[in-house]
Amino acid sequence: MSDVSSRQEIRAAGGVLWRHADEEGAEPLIALIHRPHYDDWTLPKGKVDPGEIPPVAAVREIAEETGSRAELGPFLATVHYPAKGAPKRVDYWAAWAATAPEFVPNDEVDLLEWVPVGEARDRLSHDLDREVLDVFRAIRLDVETLVVVRHASAGTRDEADPEADERRPLDELGLAQAEGLAHLGGAFGVSRLHAADKLRCRQTLDPLAQLLEVETVSEPSLTEEPFAENPNAALDRLRELAQIGHTTMVCSQGDVIPPLVAEWCGDPELAAKIDVAKASAWVISVGATPNGPKPVAAQFIASPLADSTWDDEIPHFTW
Repeated sequence: MSDVSSRQEIRAAGGVLWRHADEEGAEPLIALIHRPHYDDWTLPKGKVDPGEIPPVAAVREIAEETGSRAELGPFLATVHYPAKGAPKRVDYWAAWAATAPEFVPNDEVDLLEWVPVGEARDRLSHDLDREVLDVFRAIRLDVETLVVVRHASAGTRDEADPEADERRPLDELGLAQAEGLAHLGGAFGVSRLHAADKLRCRQTLDPLAQLLEVETVSEPSLTEEPFAENPNAALDRLRELAQIGHTTMVCSQGDVIPPLVAEWCGDPELAAKIDVAKASAWVISVGATPNGPKPVAAQFIASPLADSTWDDEIPHFTW
């Protein structure tokens, strides 16, 4: 929404926090906060802490400012504006209020109001907030979320011993990346875990599995060798996982994810647009259609430890 350089910007993150209205069929309600220091009505947001990634910061800031635990959905926009000392960048997501708010007024936010989305635009104090809200109003909210992750760092493949490749564990960097992915999964409300039939894929989800106290389900069809023989089986399985009624994280491999995601999204060029680095993720918003579940939006999330990558705009797509 601006061409201000991001290299020296203060990074922040937030969201359009929404919930269903009590009356059936009524439009969603949006959380607006009032900041007494600025005497304005705005969307919840705040600075990204050192070592934190923007999606995680967005959920934390929403909780701190509204008392609600949010689960992120589609990416909305990045805005840039001048601030004291340095320009500021804010990444925004659609954020569903997964819990009833326990708002406590404080010096930074003294009022919280839930406003019908059709009225929220007139209540907001800033044009940039209105632009973000306009993007929010254009997206589908009746979607399931599927997070497709490439496994974390696991050393180098031994081409001479294919069987050893199945047992190749995460290295020290990979273990740290897996911890970061656990926080990412929490930000998007992941509750079910599935992994290709490789040790490194299962280990990538282990920290989140421990937090959720769930088992990771093995997915042979999403493993590199079976995928090469029968990609349609992998696509059918991905469609099934998008319909189970929970936000699901799937861990697979670098030769599987780009063509699989591109095929499902119906965008053949998508596979070449993004380099799927280890521990990076595609967050896919899936909507119901007469022909079955279909992606309606997707965002590419860099590895949790790839600080420099977060200086760039977050790649996102809608169909």
